[in-house]
Amino acid sequence: MSIINISVIIPVYNSAAFLDECISSIVKQKTSLQYEVLLVNDGSTDCSLDILKKWEKKCDRIRVIDKINAGPSSARNAGLDVASGKFVLFVDSDDYVSENYIEDFKKYMDKPGYGIVVQGLYSKDTRENVKRSFNQCLYDKSKIADFFEKDSLNRNWGPCAKLYSLSAIKSNGIKFEEKIRFGEDTIFFLEYLLLCDWFAYDDNVNYFYRRSQGGSLVVSYNSFESEFLGYRKLKEAFAALESSYSFSKVILDEFHRWIYFFAMRTIKTVYREGPNFMPRKDRLKLLKSSFEEHDFIFFKSYSYLLKGLDKYICILMCKRKFLFIDCFLRMFFIIRYNVLVKKIIKKMIGNIANNGRT
Repeated sequence: MSIINISVIIPVYNSAAFLDECISSIVKQKTSLQYEVLLVNDGSTDCSLDILKKWEKKCDRIRVIDKINAGPSSARNAGLDVASGKFVLFVDSDDYVSENYIEDFKKYMDKPGYGIVVQGLYSKDTRENVKRSFNQCLYDKSKIADFFEKDSLNRNWGPCAKLYSLSAIKSNGIKFEEKIRFGEDTIFFLEYLLLCDWFAYDDNVNYFYRRSQGGSLVVSYNSFESEFLGYRKLKEAFAALESSYSFSKVILDEFHRWIYFFAMRTIKTVYREGPNFMPRKDRLKLLKSSFEEHDFIFFKSYSYLLKGLDKYICILMCKRKFLFIDCFLRMFFIIRYNVLVKKIIKKMIGNIANNGRT
């Protein structure tokens, strides 16, 4: 049996409309490398599983893993558990790649130690196609700051269009955190970087990423517990990087802005209309008991990075004014989600403006 060079992991949930294009682009790769394709069905309720099984019968390199629905992190972990390649690539089931996608990673595979290779991508939606590309460059472990300065990685922390060492992942027990439904791929990426001996940007652009699909995590909000765990894990991952390497203030501020973003998102999630909304008593209990002294120290130390609503929340959090935060955010989201209230306020503002002109 030939040695598998690369495992391509594709988590699938209700992606029937895109699967044929996605899988076809993977199996038609022009490469001398041996690779396997692991299609992980995460409890799809459409005909996705039937499509996957059709492809499994058609192509020897394809293996289908069928599991109950537990989210993309669980699906990716299920793929990692059975993967046998030396390296791993992740592809989302509604995306597709060019025929040279795998081959263009080949030149990095003989490098000693653990590393990561980041390719560019085309970001596609109904309005425009945006190309993100890089000049080819390679950094050793001591130059991780240059790796971060090369590009604003806050736009490039997803798992796709990147080559990972599977042995680094498995031997160090890295997993996608299944209890987190937002930012789990960012945390995985940061934890993996701590293992790397080298970091590379590749100048090829082979990945076509579809934005604004109905199930996008960008616009979803999860339970307070899930959001809070994401904040905690992200804060820990950045702290580990800061303690291991020396970064400029510009990069550190970018780290801290992301931590703030997760913290403020966590606080606001129980005020948004929907399944996560809860009574005042429960909201106050969470605000008072969840955050610890080191959180308040962080909020105070880097509050200069914030503006608008988040800055106001941060100031009140530092002063432990939980009741004020609760009243303010409750009113803010009532206005935000209530069309009638918006109309009344707009009319009041208009009347004030008209009175001022007379």
